[in-house]
Amino acid sequence: MLGKLLKYEIRAVGRIMLPLYAALLILSVVFGAVMASDQNMDMYKTIIAFTTLLLVLVFTIVAIMTLVTIVQRFNKNIYGSEGYLTLTVPASIATHIWNKTISALIWFFFSEIAGVFALVFMTVPVMGVENVGTAFEMIRKVKVDITPLDVVSIIIMAVVITGSLALRIYASISVGHLVSRAQNVCGIAVFIGFTIVEAVILNIFGLDSFTNVTMSISDNMPEVGMHVLTPQLLGPCFFALAFGAIYYVITWGIMKYRLNLQ
Repeated sequence: MLGKLLKYEIRAVGRIMLPLYAALLILSVVFGAVMASDQNMDMYKTIIAFTTLLLVLVFTIVAIMTLVTIVQRFNKNIYGSEGYLTLTVPASIATHIWNKTISALIWFFFSEIAGVFALVFMTVPVMGVENVGTAFEMIRKVKVDITPLDVVSIIIMAVVITGSLALRIYASISVGHLVSRAQNVCGIAVFIGFTIVEAVILNIFGLDSFTNVTMSISDNMPEVGMHVLTPQLLGPCFFALAFGAIYYVITWGIMKYRLNLQ
């Protein structure tokens, strides 16, 4: 059932996000082409300014809509007009929560990928296709002191922290629906409160710094020594898991015992 719910959820969100990704990538290509064009052409500066404004606007819209869509889908599907229909599906409350959390992870990831491709589409025309191979060769020669364990740790940390963020959003929405009025305002206030509590606790334990990056220059090739301290990553991961578990229990408990569909 989780697979079916997730498939439906991804399709529903995709109808909103995929056109935004397409607009972002198209504008990135246009921006790159304009940047690579003759700077002496008429209206060059005007076109650059206008394209840059549009690109920044679309970047911002994609970031905001990713978050807004995640909030809306949970709020509407569980506590809104679709709540009755959603909860008649033969699936447990835990399944519904996991469905929303996994979907949020997927769309956060897709938004990041879209951003990376947009940057590539902007820079390649400026660099010139013939120089792309040279750029990759220079990157390959850069010495990076990072182990496979570090890479795995970073990926796990990203998944855990992003999942914890999604669960924090869902818990805030759920708590907001415990009041009869100003539920959205209450949810936002609760989210801010949760965020402050997390920041204070992490600061108390000195977990505000995740990486130790050292830079040095040797001969004609930059040598970058980047060592990701795995113990420093495990600390935030542990707390993110703990916070995520708390948010999960809060969301599950409210959906199980205090759900009040209007």
